[in-house]
Amino acid sequence: MISKSSVVLFDGVCLFCEGWVNFVINHNSDQHNIVFVPLQLVTPREKTKEKLDAKGGGDSIFCITNDKILYLKSDASLKAMRHLREPYGIGARILFHIPSFFRNWVYDLIGRNRYNIWGKKDVCTLPTGDRAKYFGKNVNDLPDDIRITFSKYFTFIQ
Repeated sequence: MISKSSVVLFDGVCLFCEGWVNFVINHNSDQHNIVFVPLQLVTPREKTKEKLDAKGGGDSIFCITNDKILYLKSDASLKAMRHLREPYGIGARILFHIPSFFRNWVYDLIGRNRYNIWGKKDVCTLPTGDRAKYFGKNVNDLPDDIRITFSKYFTFIQ
């Protein structure tokens, strides 16, 4: 079987983002190796900053998949969700066919208002117990097939 891996970088203080991460964990398929990394634990490399400037994705989640591509905004959300158990996985694959300019408009609207609507925590905390296995704290916690691509775009804060 082909390995399906993703690393998702998200805002670790955003309560909406935390809810989305929990949703993905709760509905993830057994064949998908997904690791979440709070943006508060990493620094973007220059290559990432260039991509953010070009795409306007400074306030974004990111997804790196084993196809070695860095996805932003709604593309990142849907790429992370495409391997969820049905009906969510098929829903994500269908939504991916909506033009990205419209998807990203909705994404940006939610992103601009997420703290006002859902709130935010004072600090980013990582889960413990059975959920800890889904979170990366350093590059060695990432899937092998994504580690090099991740390192092109981000470095962990020591």
